[in-house]
Amino acid sequence: MANIKKTISLAGLVLQGFKYQSAKQYLRLKKKHPHPQQLKTIMRMLPFNNAYDKLTNDILSTQMVLTERSDCFATPYALIMELDGQKQICTLPTSPAGITKETESLIALLRDKGAVLVRDAENQYPLRFQVWRYEAGQYYIDREAVSEQELHRAAEALPSNTLLCEYAAPAAGFGCAYPVLHLMLVKTDSGGFTEAKAYISDVTAIDGEPCAALPEEDARVAAGRALAAYVSRKFYELPYMHFSILLTADGFVLLQLDSGRDLAYLKNLPDEVTQMLERMVKNRPRLTWHRKKEQLYKYITSWQAKRKGFIDFMYRNWLRGLREDNQVRCTTRQEKRWAHRRGFYSYRIKQYGLTEENYRSILSDYDYKWLRPLNCRYHKWLWDKLMAYYVLAPFRAYMPAYYYRIIPENGKPAVISYDTDCQRGEVADVVALLRQKGKLALKPAVGSHGEGFCKLAYEQGAFFVNNKERTEEEVLALLNGLTSTYIVSEYIEMHHALQRIYDKVACTVRVMTIRDGAPSPIKNAYFRIGTSFTGNTDNLGSGGIAAPVELETGRFGNAELLAEHEFRPCPTHPDTGVPVEGTLPHWEEMKAEIEKICAYLSPLEYLGFDIVITEDGFRILEINTHQDLHKYPYYPQEVKDYFAGKLAQRKAK
Repeated sequence: MANIKKTISLAGLVLQGFKYQSAKQYLRLKKKHPHPQQLKTIMRMLPFNNAYDKLTNDILSTQMVLTERSDCFATPYALIMELDGQKQICTLPTSPAGITKETESLIALLRDKGAVLVRDAENQYPLRFQVWRYEAGQYYIDREAVSEQELHRAAEALPSNTLLCEYAAPAAGFGCAYPVLHLMLVKTDSGGFTEAKAYISDVTAIDGEPCAALPEEDARVAAGRALAAYVSRKFYELPYMHFSILLTADGFVLLQLDSGRDLAYLKNLPDEVTQMLERMVKNRPRLTWHRKKEQLYKYITSWQAKRKGFIDFMYRNWLRGLREDNQVRCTTRQEKRWAHRRGFYSYRIKQYGLTEENYRSILSDYDYKWLRPLNCRYHKWLWDKLMAYYVLAPFRAYMPAYYYRIIPENGKPAVISYDTDCQRGEVADVVALLRQKGKLALKPAVGSHGEGFCKLAYEQGAFFVNNKERTEEEVLALLNGLTSTYIVSEYIEMHHALQRIYDKVACTVRVMTIRDGAPSPIKNAYFRIGTSFTGNTDNLGSGGIAAPVELETGRFGNAELLAEHEFRPCPTHPDTGVPVEGTLPHWEEMKAEIEKICAYLSPLEYLGFDIVITEDGFRILEINTHQDLHKYPYYPQEVKDYFAGKLAQRKAK
């Protein structure tokens, strides 16, 4: 009965505009909150910015996107994470040598460092942590002496998503054990940020009440404010930021950066925050009955997905795929029923050569979607182009140059530059840059399969959008009319040796990687080539060509064209007549750098790189954490074994 009441309560909140996770948190907090109506307003509005919220809800992600300010963070040594139902120790780019999957390596780390901070990587209220020490041959957990065996048991018992990192001694003289400087910034109507509140409290305090006077002349306070100002310029889209900064003996360490969830725990909100919430409520689109039905559908499918073991949006993806497959004309109703009952879309019958005898040996569409996420929670690093650009900062040489992002805002787009000062501009600045560069790429920050992509060009005094001539006014209208965040980046030109096959689009190499302990994570690759059917992309589903690549040599050939969901031999390009075969330039360099990137993204084990080969090397357009599997029966056996093992582990759970 209690579960039924909770389900009904959650459904009611979802119909009022709550996100599912925020609704669950609201029901958990409302009984003890001193201002229930205030809490309801906050939780109904969360997340304030869904695209950027994932940057700030755990310290590891925040540090990854602020790599250039690594001096402001405690160095991460190791991450305890859960994969395939098993806890394991994951090394990080900053892990000292000697960290392995064995618990003993953490004990050795402590002996080497003398002190280690053990904390939850996720934002917590209050932040929970332990200090492990090794002094004069004795181990301590928060000043309590323990034996090595007891410390070993404590290490084994650490929960998933525990971070072991550098310990910094807290500053003295503030009347608390761990003095934390809290800086709360709110975006103003003019687009800048104002400091709504600044105070010092102990790390365990969550009510917003200070424990010591704020020393305005303290250099650490000034440095913390400078960091907050920098981050607020860089992540302009966030309307609210709360910096929790530990003051140390010789500086400071950023413990948490929150973008709104902390407000649910504060007793009294600053006036600026209250005014921000009032503006948000006022500007929130009215929840129409149609929108309520959409929300209710999502809630119901989320409930169904959970019962079946799916991620909610992946279950919706499966259901949408079934609806679309029912419209496919290349299969009969009987074939559709046969395929759907076995977890396949019906067009796989021809693609895979499915029969009653072999379908069990082939990974079904249903099972592949059911397996998601194959990576741990940090697959969010690559969810969209916004975050991937920041996370992969050390590898910018292999990414397109990003110039601006265009953000729809109150009828007039905000244009934010990607330079070091993150300056605001106008859409006219984008047109000026187009005149200078000649070509630019305009792409949605969130999207896939090339949807929404625009090629902007300026040649001999004329403007072009996707190769069609436009006036300058039409280009400006296009930029001003964007309804979601778009990125303006370098337009990547493909290597001349590949342009000879087809030069209307920058064709990509899809590289599948699996970190399974083998010498190389690269398991499969194929060259995707656009056609007149694919427009400005090389999407196979729209009539693109796929040519398998030999991993040792980089040679490609045996090309096939996907037409009406069926792969057909395509030895020559249908538009140019050029043979679809050759060797990918810069292949060895590309393989070496992909291996480095996989090691850098160490918590992630399964990735799909989309890469354009250029004259001077290559550029990574995006990295997928759940790539399309177009030709599963033809993948190497080690890839099939990987999925079979994952499926067996998941079913065993």
